Amino acid sequence: MTENKFVFLAADIPGVFAFDRDKNIVACSTFPRNPKSILGKLEELEEGTDLDEVREVLERVDTENIVTDIPIDLDGYNIEVKENISAKKHLIENLREISKECGFVQSDSQFNRILRDIQVIRTRDGIKSSVKKDRFVSQAVSALEDLRRISNELSERLREWYGLHYPELNVSDNEKYAELVSGLDKREDSDDFRGSMGLDLDRPDTDVVRSFANHVSSVYEEMKELKEYLEEVMDDVAPNLTHLIGSEMAAQLISLAGSLDKLARMPSSKIQLLGAEKALFRHLKGKGKPPKHGIIFNHPYIQNTPDNKRGKAARAIASKLMMAARTDNYTGKFKGKKYKDELEKDLERIRNE
Repeated sequence: MTENKFVFLAADIPGVFAFDRDKNIVACSTFPRNPKSILGKLEELEEGTDLDEVREVLERVDTENIVTDIPIDLDGYNIEVKENISAKKHLIENLREISKECGFVQSDSQFNRILRDIQVIRTRDGIKSSVKKDRFVSQAVSALEDLRRISNELSERLREWYGLHYPELNVSDNEKYAELVSGLDKREDSDDFRGSMGLDLDRPDTDVVRSFANHVSSVYEEMKELKEYLEEVMDDVAPNLTHLIGSEMAAQLISLAGSLDKLARMPSSKIQLLGAEKALFRHLKGKGKPPKHGIIFNHPYIQNTPDNKRGKAARAIASKLMMAARTDNYTGKFKGKKYKDELEKDLERIRNE
């Protein structure tokens, strides 16, 4: 064995292969012919899982120096992981011939059948994934908006109700108010109690108010869980968009557009007005001024900009949102930090003009 001898490791539908510099197969280990098993093996390889097929191939080569596009790290081998290695390109371009050469299939018809079944599974899974992204994000953000509206209504009712007993209780935050009331047996239990002009409560009154306060608190807990879910799923669905404006607003934009794909196809001018459709219709009927922005108005990027410059800021934000959505939808590459840094510089310049 010489020091500069390398083998090139690549994998695809037939299995795992080791090639020499001349693209000759020096070792291989084929996958089971079951399409689901093949896709499972390929997915595990993408995640860097230590598969038996990889071990089997490496045990058959006479060098420890490996160049591969598979993200593996095995003791006893000098492994260099690179993208777009020529061995993988050779494997893909000659997949049918190599599948027969290594004994994975015996004929073209057998190869065609396996390839067709794999494509059917990939297409079906792709549709499921697409549906999940569009519908789950849309439903989750709608549910969050419903919970926010419900929590405000219930909190108002709780304040009116408990205010009959303790009108002097001064807690501005609705969630904290509900938590405090649910933990009080009577107003005298409050640390800030100094006497009250409110009505006394009997035990049944106290129990029912505390129970209601517990229900209000549970709504806020549900909102927290839903926000955590949105943060998690949006980092997967649209990482660039999420990094730029946050998970909730990114989800709202996708919901308003109908899907990430539809959002990515929109011009920045339309993205800028998402959520302002009613105001736009009123303007088109001659009943109001044209809107300058939709839901992005609620973002600190706009709120921290002087009133007379918010229109220009909204255009800058919408332009970057369009780029982020297209990157998420078409490439999947993460450029969120770059987009955010560029946007913040643009906004700083607009504010200082």
